[in-house]
Amino acid sequence: MVVDSLSLSSPSDSFIDLIANLARERERDDRQSMISSDSSVVVNEFEQKYQDDYINKQRDQTLSWLYYLSLDPTTSLMIRDESIYLLDQELIHQIERKLANRSQVIANTISLVDLFNLALGITNNTKVTDALISIIHSIISLGTRFGNLYPEMKKATTESDLDSFQRDTALRIFERCWQPFLDMYDRKFLHLLSGYLTETSLSEFKQRIVNLIDQIVKCQNEQYSSSPFNSFFQIISEIWDHNYNRLHPDPKVLVNRMVSDLGSVGPIFDKEKEVPNSLDVIKLMHPTTHPYLSERVFPILLNLFSTIGFTSMARLYNYFSSIGKCVGWRYFKKYFIQFIHYFKRLSVPSVQRVELVPLILETIMDMGVSNTSIFIPIILKTTCRDNDFSVIDKIPSTLFKHIVPYLDGLLDGLLKRFTITDRPTPTTLASILEVVVAKQGATLRNQDIFHRCTVQELKFCERVGLQGRGKFKMIKDMIKAIKVVPLPIARELIAICDRIDQKMYTKWIDMYELPLDSFNENFGDPSYFNEYGIEPVRDTMTENQQITLDIIASVDCQKELSVQLQVLLSNAHSKLEYILRADITTASVVKVTHSLPLAVAQWYILCDYHGAAKGEGVRGETEATKMYYKQLIPAYAKYFFGLLLKPPKVDSPELAYPFWKIVILIYNESIEKNNNQQQQQQHLKELYQLIDHHIMRSNRLFNITESMTNRFTKLMTSSLDTIISIQSNQPINMNSDNRFQNIQINPNFKEDIKIQFPLLLNDT
Repeated sequence: MVVDSLSLSSPSDSFIDLIANLARERERDDRQSMISSDSSVVVNEFEQKYQDDYINKQRDQTLSWLYYLSLDPTTSLMIRDESIYLLDQELIHQIERKLANRSQVIANTISLVDLFNLALGITNNTKVTDALISIIHSIISLGTRFGNLYPEMKKATTESDLDSFQRDTALRIFERCWQPFLDMYDRKFLHLLSGYLTETSLSEFKQRIVNLIDQIVKCQNEQYSSSPFNSFFQIISEIWDHNYNRLHPDPKVLVNRMVSDLGSVGPIFDKEKEVPNSLDVIKLMHPTTHPYLSERVFPILLNLFSTIGFTSMARLYNYFSSIGKCVGWRYFKKYFIQFIHYFKRLSVPSVQRVELVPLILETIMDMGVSNTSIFIPIILKTTCRDNDFSVIDKIPSTLFKHIVPYLDGLLDGLLKRFTITDRPTPTTLASILEVVVAKQGATLRNQDIFHRCTVQELKFCERVGLQGRGKFKMIKDMIKAIKVVPLPIARELIAICDRIDQKMYTKWIDMYELPLDSFNENFGDPSYFNEYGIEPVRDTMTENQQITLDIIASVDCQKELSVQLQVLLSNAHSKLEYILRADITTASVVKVTHSLPLAVAQWYILCDYHGAAKGEGVRGETEATKMYYKQLIPAYAKYFFGLLLKPPKVDSPELAYPFWKIVILIYNESIEKNNNQQQQQQHLKELYQLIDHHIMRSNRLFNITESMTNRFTKLMTSSLDTIISIQSNQPINMNSDNRFQNIQINPNFKEDIKIQFPLLLNDT
């Protein structure tokens, strides 16, 4: 039978007498050692009897008796202390000899809580306390569960009625047993240390906790390649964030530690350790500590700027400014001004100086531009010599409105030496122009900048083809920035866009007219789209057309562009007729999937400008729609089927917008009361027949898998609901265009469609 633990019972009188004799011998030996340097060990008769009759013959029972005598309140102090000494020695001996199985029995018998409370109660004998702490460490090392020890230690670290000796005893247990505590309780153990770091704690306790944390960090980094406690301030942050009684660490201890770290900084800002981690702690510090923190830390950081390597300067500044953000402008102002003066005379390579500028400007934004905008010209004047555009590109665009005079001078310099490689990046230039135009208007100088840049970018697009597609966004931003494009510039830009369009369209036709097998082999896989495929060519063409539309929209007097507008409409008609001329019922689904977005883009152009050219507004949209709906609806049926073959993530409501616009325009005309109502009703009837034949009765869209049918009806429903929201100006979660805001949707439209085609829409 295996015995897991022992029952405690009073030892025999002979055993107690033996322990008393051993205690007296120990006292005699201690006195002798004080007057003699002889360190030889002589085993007396009592020690021999103890070993022979008890340890060697009944070890477990002996340890149980020693434990009993240690706790028994009726036992004399002499016998209690000797029992503690002997118990400690024997547990150490068993652990050293790896007699874990034999030790486990007594370990299961001993109560850690009882030992802990006994240690707290002994206030006049350090040696006995040391022995008790050693016993606790031995028992924990044997893997004994902590039981109720953690709550007892928690009370000992937070209760104010404990004297300093008792708190010292608890801390000594932490110092001796932190490793098993950390292994068992992880972060929970660290939270107990908070009670020793408060402002009211003894200075000795605070320093010992600092030393203990350093020891933990060192051991953790040696044992683990990735530890959650690899820095002093990480542990402090953990303690502070989760201590149960909200006992905040003494800020002076923490600031002194920061100062100490900074004083021996070495390459610390090169390796992202220690100092940056202190920011999390600084953020937790009470505002009343900010003056002391600022006075101690900022002067050291300012001195470091003159001693640290150039490559580390950005990281040092980040730390400097992050503390400034924590303490606020009131305490940071003095030191930030000192840094600006230092920056003015700083002799560093331009690369490092340029790297610092956006960080400094970010600080200015964080501190409130109203407080700090006066420093912006100083920084730019110091850094941006000879229109250094590399710096301008790093300035946050939100700051441009505060440096309009500087940007104005920058644009003047830009005109003198304008090249495609020697100016701000296109995105930055558009932002600069937008701010300056908002302040000054479209002056001749600003128009000249716009003209040179957009012509240059568009000619680049014309020259390189697909590779220039990335320039279109910048050109759109430039048009938005100038607001009104002068007529001569508009005509020049539209001419370039027209040449790009013809080039891309020719390339697209060559690809589109490939035999079906070759087309599918090159472009048929929906997951295989590369920069030389048909989709980039198509998208380049449609984006270029949108640039043309943006230019036309930005001209004050569009009638002066009537020639360009007629060319645009003629090209749109030609493309639509080419794409839709094939027999849609037999055309390849893959080809229709590629071509329909281009066709819809041309139809949109006709909708937008067919009516405008005639001054007919929405009526012009309807006329443009009636020209092509008989081809567009069958094409859309195949397009929808092609979408269902792709992953569900592409099922955006916007994919069905043009389909619904066709239906809405024809429906709206059918309910108008005029002389052509019979003809208008006929258009609606034909439209319904097309939808019924090509969509509702199609085995491709219905009578297929239930999940694909559900996807289709969900797409159609969500897109129509979104259009209704746009038309009624309801807030919606999407970036919608204005193509539906001027179209009135009859309140009965959706219900009429559901009656006509019950399966097309879900009930919502």
